[in-house]
Amino acid sequence: MRILQLCKKFPYPAKDGETIAIYKIIKGLSYLEHDVTVLGKSSPKHPYNHQELPYEVEQLAKFDSIFVDTKVRVSAAFLNLFSNSSYNITRFYSGDYERRLRSLLRYNQYDLIQMEGLYLAQYLEVVRDCCDSPIVMRAHNVEYEIWQRLADEMSFGPKKFYFKFLAGRLKRFELKVLNEFDALVCISNKDESTFLDHGFIGPVMTLPATIEMSDYEQLNGETDFRSVFFLGGLDWIPNQEGLKWFLREVWPTISQRFPQVRFYIAGRHAPEWIKKDLPDSAEFLGEVDNAYNYMHSKGVMIVPLFSGSGMRIKIVEAMAASKAIVATSVAAEGIGYVEGRDLLIANDAEAFISKISSCLENEEYTKSLGSAAQAFAAENHDNLGQINKLVSFYEQNLFRKQPTSGSGSLV
Repeated sequence: MRILQLCKKFPYPAKDGETIAIYKIIKGLSYLEHDVTVLGKSSPKHPYNHQELPYEVEQLAKFDSIFVDTKVRVSAAFLNLFSNSSYNITRFYSGDYERRLRSLLRYNQYDLIQMEGLYLAQYLEVVRDCCDSPIVMRAHNVEYEIWQRLADEMSFGPKKFYFKFLAGRLKRFELKVLNEFDALVCISNKDESTFLDHGFIGPVMTLPATIEMSDYEQLNGETDFRSVFFLGGLDWIPNQEGLKWFLREVWPTISQRFPQVRFYIAGRHAPEWIKKDLPDSAEFLGEVDNAYNYMHSKGVMIVPLFSGSGMRIKIVEAMAASKAIVATSVAAEGIGYVEGRDLLIANDAEAFISKISSCLENEEYTKSLGSAAQAFAAENHDNLGQINKLVSFYEQNLFRKQPTSGSGSLV
């Protein structure tokens, strides 16, 4: 197949959940000999010049990018209140991106257009105007749920009202465009059910977050099992709120109970309070060079997430890295785990304290959780196996005749 993949971020370097998910699809499709063109966006928060790609990455697809200023601007957000559009969506629009998209569609033929998330839906009309190829949305989240849950967690006030307002506008847009896509590819069974409940009538499948077990075979060095760690994008509001809660409600008790245990926080784009206001028993490491090595070196991973949607790729990666994980139910949504075997679920401070303590008190128990998690990840999240399923889904549901190129499966 010839596939045009539209992204709101440039997918390299793959350092957050969204870019990791996109990059794994590119790698899988390339391995299966499909012809992929990627049109991404570079932004002030996620800058990248596609001409600087490493050779091995450059060989996977035809990469192109447009710089888009996606900064939140108070004046634009205020004026948007008097329109009918969603500010979450419109701030990602770019005339330059639209022009490059039109040029690609004018001079190339594609079997399939894959939009990586709802934010690309504002270009649906452009694609329909230029070609008759099927358009698929790879839904990384149910987007409005993120903002709705954030609002629900806030105390009463102007910020809560505004987040509810944003969630409502985003929901109206999300449901309005849903059936303009020819197919949906969801990241979790829960998200698939949500879209079906909201009336999507086309073909739909779940493609979970994926990993390549070969990435974890060369990990070496010692693991400090008497340590707790966090890994994630620190510019994402749900991560910030979860960390604040953990540091306030959980960590003081853990630190008092286990004085020698340290809490490590890693991630990029951290707000100033994370850098300045941590207790002596916690350490901010910033953006780590190698996430796999970082996870391998630490003991218990915590994911205190109370809002968000989709699937946390960092949890899947930590499972593949054989980590014991304590997470909220929201954080673990979409992962078909068995609680107590593959990971531990805690939804309040008391449960977090109890389950982290169990790991810190018993190294063998921590190792057994990690081994079960790794076996689960290998069985359920292997990249090539999942991409084979994706290709079969496309061929069976979107093409009346065989697409123009690509093997489509391993035989």
